[in-house]
This record gives sequence, C-alpha cells and structure tokens, in this order.
Amino acid sequence: MNKLVAKHLQGINAQLTGVNKTPEEGQSQVLNEVAAAPYEQNESFYYIYRSLSAKAAKLGCEIIKRKPFKQKNDLTALVSALTMLKINGVRLTDYQNDIGKLLDCFAAGDINGAEKWMDSHTSTEKE
Repeated sequence: MNKLVAKHLQGINAQLTGVNKTPEEGQSQVLNEVAAAPYEQNESFYYIYRSLSAKAAKLGCEIIKRKPFKQKNDLTALVSALTMLKINGVRLTDYQNDIGKLLDCFAAGDINGAEKWMDSHTSTEKE
C-alpha cells in the first residue's frame, strides 16, 4: 500500500494555498500524527482501519479535526483522501455532484459514512 506521509500532506496544502514554508515544530508534530492516524494499531497489533477507504476516511477526518495547517484544511483533507485512493489504484466514478457529502462526513468526524461514500463511488475497473 502506498502511504501519504507528512511531507506529502504539506505539499498538497502548499499547492492549494500557494504557501510553501516549513512547518513550525508544534505544527510538524501534529502533521506527523495526522499522517500516521490511518495506520493506528490496536493492542493486538491489528490495524484499526483495515480497508483503504477506511484509511482515507480517517485521514480526511483527522486533517479537519486537528487542523495542521493555517488555511484550507478542509480542501486539503478532501484532496489528500482522494489522492490516497488514486495512488493505490482506486478509481472513483460519478462523484463530482456528490463530493460535498464526503466533506460533510469529514467535518462531522464520520469515518464510517466517509468510507461508505468512497466505496459507493469506487469503479470496478482498474486504472
């Protein structure tokens, strides 16, 4: 599985905002924690978020919840989650008129709702 790390999230936000500067120490720690959140494990070392869509949903929710950037956290959450799917070969279909629902799930911290949204828009065709 291809992962998005803090550096990738920072790059996505920089592209969206036009501001590319090194994060401060506290911001850098939050950014690392946000990037690691989809890969949390329980006490038995099983991944809590097992499917790719669950991992992408957790990432989107964490970015909005933790706000690691000074601006455009909502858009960064959306682009980051969709990027996570894309770099792992998932193709979404018929989502353009419905994307606001995904952002609403992220804002509400609704990981299950976001995961279901992604699964319902996943194409069966590989890229």
